[in-house]
Amino acid sequence: MQRLHRWLCTLLIAAGLALAPAAASAQEEAPTEDPVALAALLIADGNYDRARTVLLDVDPTNRGIDLVRYWTLRGLLELDAGDAPRAVTALEQARDAAGALPDPLLMITLARARVLAGDPDGAIETLDQGGAELDALASTWTLRARAHRDRGDLAGAWAAMQGGLERFPDQKALRRQQILLLIEQGLTRQAGELAHTLLQRDDTTEEDILVIAEALRLAGIHDQAIELLEAALLAEPTSLDVRVRLAVVYLGAGRPFAAARLFETAAALDPSYYHNAAMLYLAADRPGLALQANAQVVDNTTKVKQRFTILAQTGAWEQAAALGPRLARLNALEDEDLRYGLAYAHFETGAWTEAEQLLLGIEDARLFRQATALRQAIEKCRDAPEQCG
Repeated sequence: MQRLHRWLCTLLIAAGLALAPAAASAQEEAPTEDPVALAALLIADGNYDRARTVLLDVDPTNRGIDLVRYWTLRGLLELDAGDAPRAVTALEQARDAAGALPDPLLMITLARARVLAGDPDGAIETLDQGGAELDALASTWTLRARAHRDRGDLAGAWAAMQGGLERFPDQKALRRQQILLLIEQGLTRQAGELAHTLLQRDDTTEEDILVIAEALRLAGIHDQAIELLEAALLAEPTSLDVRVRLAVVYLGAGRPFAAARLFETAAALDPSYYHNAAMLYLAADRPGLALQANAQVVDNTTKVKQRFTILAQTGAWEQAAALGPRLARLNALEDEDLRYGLAYAHFETGAWTEAEQLLLGIEDARLFRQATALRQAIEKCRDAPEQCG
């Protein structure tokens, strides 16, 4: 949100949509007689909800309304709300109101909205309409490359990215696009070299690292993703996002124990990750550590259900069956998978009547067949108990 706020403010100021610096805060004297100008101030201050409220009271058909500014602000607010299609509609209104020469920043915002709305062809068309003024902006080339990537045209994306780098060789966003394209094309060595160079820049952000690492993970290049994220974690040991992403990459690389350790340390920053740590310790065949992590889970229902799963998967049937009263109190037995699991735990401990009672409540077709088979097994045990020891 902070990055979007900076981008919105840049657009507002560059396009002349904000007021003079002397009136840079909506907390100071705001032009209450001009609600559109007030909304611009509120957006510049990050008060998006208040800006929406102000613009809702504006009738764009009234005389004197600056329609370019009004519809641009509406579009920016829709982008902030994550509604790209409505942002496109509003920004098209602003473009139409601007006449033959719309502002280049308005056009690039419209192109960005079209990319976010899943219309890369429309985004490219918008950028093409912008002419030389739009080509003079580095973000034009980043958007153009992304739009080509989104439509599956890697050659077009590469051409756009190269065209941008010729004009803006130090543009970080273009360098990031270059790395992503190399990854998609399987040129991992070159991508790794460029990623290493990118990470040496003073302006490299955590987001840059996460985006590149995720692209490597999706391409199945786990070793390079791990190397990238481990270096980032050494630089920023308190970063929760980097730690969690590294855990996900470890899991994808078939290393559940390493992933579990990272989730457990992440839980020191966000306790919700104890649940992930417990499940991955179990996947790594470390049930003791799984139970220790489970003991730290905050939500009681989640904790008891997971504890039952750990005990059942390790064959600790008596301990699993003993959780029955707690599961019932928590209304957890409405989960039919859990209900069947508890019935099976009772079967394994010889509590056949309790098992049958639990099986009565199962209606799911898949589980019903398993429940029928378990009832038959119970009957056989009753007939020949010596065979069910």
